[in-house]
Amino acid sequence: MNYKLNSYLSILAIACAVAVPLLSATARELPVHASLTAPADYDYGYIWSGSVQQYVSANGSSPTSIALFTRTVDSIYYNYSSTYELINGFDITQTFNRSNTSWSLLTDYVPQDTKIGSTNAVGSKIGKVDLVFDNQTNKNYRLYIDTTSMTQVFTNYYVNDILWDSDTYYFNTTYTNILIPTYSKIRLQLPETSGARYFDAWYLEDLGVSDSYTAGYDIGEEIGYIDGLENSNFLITAVESLIGMMVNFTFIIFTLEIFGVNILMIIGVLFGVIAITWILKTIRG
Repeated sequence: MNYKLNSYLSILAIACAVAVPLLSATARELPVHASLTAPADYDYGYIWSGSVQQYVSANGSSPTSIALFTRTVDSIYYNYSSTYELINGFDITQTFNRSNTSWSLLTDYVPQDTKIGSTNAVGSKIGKVDLVFDNQTNKNYRLYIDTTSMTQVFTNYYVNDILWDSDTYYFNTTYTNILIPTYSKIRLQLPETSGARYFDAWYLEDLGVSDSYTAGYDIGEEIGYIDGLENSNFLITAVESLIGMMVNFTFIIFTLEIFGVNILMIIGVLFGVIAITWILKTIRG
């Protein structure tokens, strides 16, 4: 009964860690800024630095780096993709299919324009802007996306590779504001279109350790303690039972009789004979 209860509590703890943040703040359109100046409270961003797009931290500490993109051929155009670790446990993948904004070659390709994307001259393509935020940390993050260079459009919204919504907005006058809960992967992919589609910048705000994660951790710790205590008691009981069985078995062996003679008596006589023989040998030298 305790095993089943602990299993249910474990499942509940895991579900709370992911589901509660999603329910508390839906990943639909949540505009919070009237202008597109950088959010005052962001911790990390991917922005135009004046010469190249790069990801930075708001306080000037690490990370401040340039994301390098690999290029693959797509018809007469090119697709560009980059995956990198922003911080430990938080990976980001940015893909721009058939992008014909400005790119330059370093060791790999880097975008060199205030916006990244495609004009309406590259034909119909899915994922002209395709962003994946894989948050495998115990913190929640708030994502702000700047797409002022394109018209307001719908986008596909995935949670842990499952399509949850196909009419989440990219705004062109305010930030698209999305929650990225602890231990979740959020993907925003523009559906297939022949229209011009662009991305300008994103910003991440660290919301701190998730309350649901802390609650789930506490439940898990309690479950682990109970399981450990029960397993410890079980081990002690098992050892005691084993010792008892060995003692009882030995007692039974020694109390058996063969032709009316007790085995313990036979063993005693044998030890006596051996002892007398050893003493006689010692005396004889």
